[in-house]
Amino acid sequence: MTKQRNLYIIEIYASSHKSGVNTFVSELIHCMKNSNINIILIVFNSDVKEFCIERNDKLTRMLFPIFSSDMFLNHVDIIDKFFRLYISDSPENVFLINYLPCETFLKSISLSHPLSKRILIIHDLSWTHTYNGNKDSFVKILNKKQKNEIEKTSFNFFRLERRMYDYANKIVCLSDDTYNLLVSIYGVPFNKLELIPNGLRSIAPTSLAYSTKNIRKELHISENESILLFVGRPTLQKGFYALLKAFEKTLLEFPNVRLVVVGADSNNKLGNLLPKLSSTITKIVFTGLIDKKLLSKWYKIANVGIIPSYYEQCSYTGIEMMMFGLPIIASDGYGIRNMFEDNITAKVAKIGNREDSEDFVRNLFNAIIELLNSKSFCSELSIESRKTFQNKYNSRYMKKKYIDLIMSV
Repeated sequence: MTKQRNLYIIEIYASSHKSGVNTFVSELIHCMKNSNINIILIVFNSDVKEFCIERNDKLTRMLFPIFSSDMFLNHVDIIDKFFRLYISDSPENVFLINYLPCETFLKSISLSHPLSKRILIIHDLSWTHTYNGNKDSFVKILNKKQKNEIEKTSFNFFRLERRMYDYANKIVCLSDDTYNLLVSIYGVPFNKLELIPNGLRSIAPTSLAYSTKNIRKELHISENESILLFVGRPTLQKGFYALLKAFEKTLLEFPNVRLVVVGADSNNKLGNLLPKLSSTITKIVFTGLIDKKLLSKWYKIANVGIIPSYYEQCSYTGIEMMMFGLPIIASDGYGIRNMFEDNITAKVAKIGNREDSEDFVRNLFNAIIELLNSKSFCSELSIESRKTFQNKYNSRYMKKKYIDLIMSV
């Protein structure tokens, strides 16, 4: 008889939009359907006044209200009491944790539920923001004897992460870069690591009821206008500022091009950016956060998708663009470079010197011009990107890997 597992997924409530982690959790829950895995979603910062448990035929939710500091990881002592009260310790339990750093949280679970298992998903690392995804800069400071305050903070987070990994039974890496880094720099044993890229349910590019012509008409985009599509937060780390400079140069050669920006900066700094765009603002569309149906329309009519991030773990935007068969321009940023093969599944624009974006801007510009000048090259990239989605990033692969992991841990 096949054993049943109880999977406790840690999530933060997001009412207005889906972040990458929220998308991951949604896809994982879908993957667990019709399996011997019982899903219990532990949701922090929920829109409830007090702790409650909701049950239906498909899912159980343990809902925690917003804590006073808004950071649930700062209230481990309170969470511990609820976990001891409402979750019975068992070898069939698996806690899946998505948020870092969480050493105290993991330690607490290991003490309160020693028979249960703990799986940690690496959605980000502490150093990527500070060093803009430059792994070499991060590794260099670890060996420095004299460190400045920023470097000391990075080193302390590094040590915290290493201790945190000790409390996990398994650690899931979403990219080869992180897998290799955890082995070579963090010293995590191979048998503790799993490499499982994100996956997404397939939506056929032809599934939309409207034709491309009708969608363009609905969105007020002329048929002879080329669309460059950026999806994500318009921030420095996402490569957006370098893209803006490359786009400004592009307009000198292709005036009938429009840049569509889907997403919003969580810090709401877009207003500070607009005055700098006076010469190009009429050629840029800022949609803000939009629902999946409208986003699908932009994916369908876009001529080129652009992912200029300095670092990612496994970009859901990249997976969506591959799913819709877009010709893609991608950076060679940390994690992103594991997703795309230059001139095969994407045109890769190298970042170069991270201290000066001139090289990156030039490489983005050259990539944009190359794709706009060649429909045949775009067609080749489109076919290969769609194949890569089907073979590697479809949720079928994700489903098998996670079910195998959860049932065997």
